[in-house]
Amino acid sequence: MTAGEIQSKKARGIRRVLFWVGTLGAEAVWALTAFLICAVFLLAGLKQLFPEGAPGLSFFEVGGRFTPVSLEKSEGRFQMDFANDGDAADFSGKAEAVAQLSRLENEVKYKRAKGIVWEGAAAGLSLFERDAVQTLNNARATIAFDAENVLEMDENSLVIIRRLGGSRILRSRRSFRVLVNGRLRGRIDGSGSGNVNLQIALPSGLTEIDTRDSLDQKTEFEINVLPDKSSTVTVFKGVAKVRANGKTVEVKANEATKIEKVAAPSAPLRILEPPALKSPAAKKIYYYRNFPPEILFAWQENKKSQHYQLQIAKKPRFVGLILNERLSKTRFLYGNLKKGVYFWRVAAVDGKGVQGAWSAVRKIEVVQLLKPPKLEVLFPKKDGIMNEAVIVVRGVSDAAAKIYINGNAPAQRDAEGFAHELPLKKGVNLILVESVDQAGNVSFERRLISRKF
Repeated sequence: MTAGEIQSKKARGIRRVLFWVGTLGAEAVWALTAFLICAVFLLAGLKQLFPEGAPGLSFFEVGGRFTPVSLEKSEGRFQMDFANDGDAADFSGKAEAVAQLSRLENEVKYKRAKGIVWEGAAAGLSLFERDAVQTLNNARATIAFDAENVLEMDENSLVIIRRLGGSRILRSRRSFRVLVNGRLRGRIDGSGSGNVNLQIALPSGLTEIDTRDSLDQKTEFEINVLPDKSSTVTVFKGVAKVRANGKTVEVKANEATKIEKVAAPSAPLRILEPPALKSPAAKKIYYYRNFPPEILFAWQENKKSQHYQLQIAKKPRFVGLILNERLSKTRFLYGNLKKGVYFWRVAAVDGKGVQGAWSAVRKIEVVQLLKPPKLEVLFPKKDGIMNEAVIVVRGVSDAAAKIYINGNAPAQRDAEGFAHELPLKKGVNLILVESVDQAGNVSFERRLISRKF
């Protein structure tokens, strides 16, 4: 074999090696690309099944008490395991519902006690032992034990509920445990159908509300778990007992305490006084035709406050909030209230984020008027020629409507109707009568009358 043939054979070998390397390299690139695409779709699916709304907390139940334990998210889901304390819940499908998800706004998820998948929640959902509810960004939910006992979850919050004890005595007292991460407001009322005992487990302590401790057996409160896992407990009405790190403090109406992560509850302090409301006035009625009116909510400044909490609801107890906004100014323009009756109130918030006492509650009403007002006009005579220099125009319209006769209000106006003397010029006179309601709807009648020259 000549030297040329040897060189040619080597070249062919090198080309074969490069061809196979190129082929394997391309296959590897395609395989890696396909793997990455599958991974993206898998992660998207997991995100739907296991949302990341609230910062991860899990709670372990030990010796009959809930002991909050710091928890990190694991593989995209929240770990919420409970040790068995001998009072196991009934998951046979015949278990009695503990509460109901009575109202929700935007995206709210729930997970059954023995489930692993978070599902989209709907109003009316029954909640059983150890079920979990989670609100995502800009979402809120109302958990109702009954009509008088409700919890309002703010956005990015997590709640797990269970009933305390297995005896009929405890059940008749309606005792519950709630595990909280995020912001939670509640109203507990034991005056109607027996005492209510509610324990709220926090990352840094335990809050207990027993309606027997309050004179009228009613308690209104707010829990706020901060990002550093410290918590604030504010009581607006009634009494709450807060325990952490071997110390218990009693928080009374219009007081608040803070629990640092590894410290005892602070001594209760008085919360800020409620702001005085300016507008809208009590029982103010707003009218609109096609689009809801813009309503200015305003109140007096509190020098010690850093923010204000404005709430609007359809019920005077503020269950199922229409608006729950934290503001830096003493006024807020809102134009999304459709027809109905609404209640509003404001509270000042100090520099530590502790909310003050609520202001007085004011009621307003928004009314939609689609039909023009009634209008019946009695002109002196049909179109024709008259000799009189002055005529009297009479008519009947809705009492709340405004009347204009050739642009002027009538001289006489009462609930029965209106009357107005109108001078006639020589020649042709156009008489225009208009009735305008509060929403701007207009009814009109017109007549041409001629006066002799």
